[in-house]
Amino acid sequence: MNGWVEGHLGLIYQVYGLSFFVLGVTAFLLPRQDANLPFSRHLGWLAAFGMLHGILEFTEWVRLQEGAADGLIHSAQLLLFVSFIPLLEFGRRCMADLWPTVWLDPRLIYGAAGLAVLGLVLLSTQPLEGLATGARYFLGTPGALLAALALWTSRKPAPHRLDTSAGFRAQPAWIGTLAGALMVYGLLTPFLTVTSQGLPPWLPTQWDFLAITGFPVQLARSLCAIAACIALMALVRQAGSLSNEDLLRVLGTIDGFVYRSKNDPQWSLVYLAGNVEELSGYRPMDFLDPEVVTMGSLTHPEDRDRVWHEVQQALNQRRSFSLSYRIVTRDGTPRWVQERGQGIHDEHGNLLFLQGHVIDASRLVAANEDLRHQRAALEAFKHTLDLTQDSVFMFDAETLEFIYVNRGAIKQLGYSAQELFTLHPYDIKPEFPEPRFRRFIEVLRTEKRDSLVFETLHRTRDGRDLQLEVSLQYVVLPDERPRYVAITRDISQRKEQEKSLLKALGDLQVSERRQTELLAITRREQSRMAALLSGMSIGILFEDTNGRVEYVNPAFRRMWAIGEPVDLIGRPSREVLKHSTHRLARPDHASRHILHVLDTHEISERFEVDLYDGRVLTQLSYPVADPDGPVLGRLWIYEDITRERQTAQQLIYMAQHDALTGLYNRHRFQEHLDRMISSAQRNDSRFALLYFDLDEFKYINDTFGHRAGDTVLVRAAGEVSSLVRSGEVFARLGGDEFAVLAEIRHDDEPSQLAERIARAISAIPFRFRGSNLRLTASIGIAFFPEHGDNVEDLVAHADTAMYQAKSNGKNTWSLYDPSRNHSKAMMARMTWRGRIDQALREESLELHFQGIYSTADGELSHVETLVRMRDPADGERLIMPGQFIPVAEKTGQILEIDRWVLRQSIGLLAKHPKLRALAVNISGRSFDEPGLPQYIQDLLQRHDVEPRRLIVELTETAAVSEMQDAQRFIEALHQTGCLIGLDDFGSGFSTFAYLKYLGVQILKIDGMFIRDLPNNRDNQAFVKAMIDVAKGLDKLTVAEFVEDAETLAMLREFGVDMAQGYHLDRPSAELPPQYH
Repeated sequence: MNGWVEGHLGLIYQVYGLSFFVLGVTAFLLPRQDANLPFSRHLGWLAAFGMLHGILEFTEWVRLQEGAADGLIHSAQLLLFVSFIPLLEFGRRCMADLWPTVWLDPRLIYGAAGLAVLGLVLLSTQPLEGLATGARYFLGTPGALLAALALWTSRKPAPHRLDTSAGFRAQPAWIGTLAGALMVYGLLTPFLTVTSQGLPPWLPTQWDFLAITGFPVQLARSLCAIAACIALMALVRQAGSLSNEDLLRVLGTIDGFVYRSKNDPQWSLVYLAGNVEELSGYRPMDFLDPEVVTMGSLTHPEDRDRVWHEVQQALNQRRSFSLSYRIVTRDGTPRWVQERGQGIHDEHGNLLFLQGHVIDASRLVAANEDLRHQRAALEAFKHTLDLTQDSVFMFDAETLEFIYVNRGAIKQLGYSAQELFTLHPYDIKPEFPEPRFRRFIEVLRTEKRDSLVFETLHRTRDGRDLQLEVSLQYVVLPDERPRYVAITRDISQRKEQEKSLLKALGDLQVSERRQTELLAITRREQSRMAALLSGMSIGILFEDTNGRVEYVNPAFRRMWAIGEPVDLIGRPSREVLKHSTHRLARPDHASRHILHVLDTHEISERFEVDLYDGRVLTQLSYPVADPDGPVLGRLWIYEDITRERQTAQQLIYMAQHDALTGLYNRHRFQEHLDRMISSAQRNDSRFALLYFDLDEFKYINDTFGHRAGDTVLVRAAGEVSSLVRSGEVFARLGGDEFAVLAEIRHDDEPSQLAERIARAISAIPFRFRGSNLRLTASIGIAFFPEHGDNVEDLVAHADTAMYQAKSNGKNTWSLYDPSRNHSKAMMARMTWRGRIDQALREESLELHFQGIYSTADGELSHVETLVRMRDPADGERLIMPGQFIPVAEKTGQILEIDRWVLRQSIGLLAKHPKLRALAVNISGRSFDEPGLPQYIQDLLQRHDVEPRRLIVELTETAAVSEMQDAQRFIEALHQTGCLIGLDDFGSGFSTFAYLKYLGVQILKIDGMFIRDLPNNRDNQAFVKAMIDVAKGLDKLTVAEFVEDAETLAMLREFGVDMAQGYHLDRPSAELPPQYH
């Protein structure tokens, strides 16, 4: 036998190499993902071993043919070592799939094998022979035996597929054959070709095997390779058969089918398998006849276009498609299905057919719909939680991480939701570290407590600590992880209130008497509040968003005369006034506005309601919204403004009428004169202006006092008023000057009216202090347009005509005569005007000063400035203001004088910072100059003078006669910051009601009440009344003309704040000594 083996050794090596090469190629071509072959994914290593080992044996055959060349020997030895490495890895991986243990770790396996091989290399005199020997013993043999053992005991299915039956069905005789072939090969591997020098001589060789068995070991190994190859191919074939059977069985269990079809509108079928009849009612052979059914006709008509479009779009993009649509079953019932498929293309990219599967999706659609409803309900629940004012937290029972927070929690802590989801409850609870917190909530997990309610602190994002009340529960839901639910409420305000209450209680315990007093005070305050609410004059009605009444106060019922028995709550607001007993003055107009507003969220316009009994109500409404924005309703407010309306009418009357006589004042007269001129120019008509004053009126005023003078003016005005017709205008221009505007129907009418006026005034009987007096008047007449076509000329010529009448002997009238315009009186008046102009140009005006002193301590309070004029003709002579101020007021030069005095006074304040204040008198003509307050403010700013150091004094008569102008002027002065005083207080008005509308701070009592005060009881009563009014209105009082100590003492007793007069200080060109 040895001879035969030696003679056919080349053939044996060829068979040996070919068998292993075929084994490698077969293993390489087998599928790697067959679930019936648990080792299939490792076949690549077996393929590498077979092909490398086959190449090795062919190398041995070549070496036999060409002789023992060193290169071939060394190559064969290296190939032997390399080929056994894949075999060892195949065996290790197969065994690791069954028993994943640390002993099969590649580092341990290859480390031990490497050390063993290295030991043989070092022992051998030929290292490569030692390497080949080590590879047989420590790589090849272990690898083959591991693989055989793993295959023999394999019961584990593939890790990527759950199929416990696959392991049993993959154990026929063929897998045993494969395991046996590898086992035998492993036992045959240790037989060496020759024993290397240096290694133990007892190591077995192929010749020892041949001697024992009479069979060449190479041929035995070839038979093992052939057996393994045959077993592998048989296993793959059987596995494929089993997979096909499995597929058919699985298809028989699903609610659907698999298909292959052409890409045409009818989806013509190439292959069909599965429960198509159970799904559609059609048998598989029905699809062979297009007249019966096709995949296209099976699709619901409403879904066909969509299905075609989506499939074509997927094919164009070379991707799979997945879609849901309806089919129509054989009995006509629609049914939802789910289809998933893809296009199959050839190697050139041409579409061959479609393949995929269709399953019943009815339950899936129903489940999705249920899921959608559940999600909607969940979102609604979350929205409800967000709307609650409390904060809601949910955190995982194990990790304690927040898994849900509502909007209240986000607002409360200042974190965003994303930030909170990274935190834990103990992160926002400074007094509860994690261990303590877990112990604290453990009673809920162990069900010792159903819930916990406690007070704690939460730290906000900005570092503030909030006091909260927490309700905590442990919740376990089906199919959900356990969680804790915490609801927190901010109790900071409550704690503050409790703290305040405790402090209040502590204070109350200090003194029982004090407690009783506080209780009594509280009760009194409650009584006052109840009385206040019951006595409110403002009516209030609140309606909800549906226009129904929610609340009315008693004042509303009283205002509309709705009895208490009538229940208005819940009634429509528009029906409320049906229960009122009051009638509207304009029902049709009011019904469109009362308790009615357009559907807006704006404040309604103020609407006035006129009642039949003459009362006037105002209506105003406001929308009422909660903090989040939604409107809660509307608040209606009603106020009875009848008295205010009457007061306003009275103020309008006062603004247009003289306070003493009730006649039109200068302002109203000038307005009417402007209108008459405009009307006459349009209509080419004429009218007359009658201008008169009372002769010797100054004598009566100075001799018998202002009261006598006022009586004369009132009597004269009353007599003349009876002579003036309704279409004519009668006005008092100031002092004793009057004017009448009368239309001219006949040329003699104005002269007749003037004659009647003169006779009427002269016929008035007067008796003062036992003396009979006869009053006369001088009347001047000017015609429009003959004597003037504008206001200035007409008034000037009427004034001139009046003086012409005086020059005729008084108690008469005169028509304006231009030829007499140069009389002595006119020359005198013109002279005064020129002298005033010259004084203004040459700075001939001077300021004199008189101190005003506090009655309490006699200290100087402030100083009043008095203007004097140096006579231009005689520089040594001073002219008193009584001589030139009246002319300046008539000519309008008073405005320049006022500005000069203001400039000088403010300059003095700047020059003397210690000077407390200066009082400056302003003419009533300045009310008509709107720029004067700004002029004063500019001077104060330019000189850097504090505005309160300047006191602007206005005469009472001018302020009251020009009420509206005075109000505007005083308001403008308030803006500058100056103090405002009212001079000659009490001299010209019969009621003090106007003081409510003039914002003055100082009242200077007229000197006529101060002269002879100790001896005049009437004046004493008047002065006391003025002081009481001033104190009630929180105003300071000054008494002028204080000329003796007795008067000063009485004023101090009455409560006057300051005094001025010769007894205290006389006017001087120098400031008081303390300011020098």
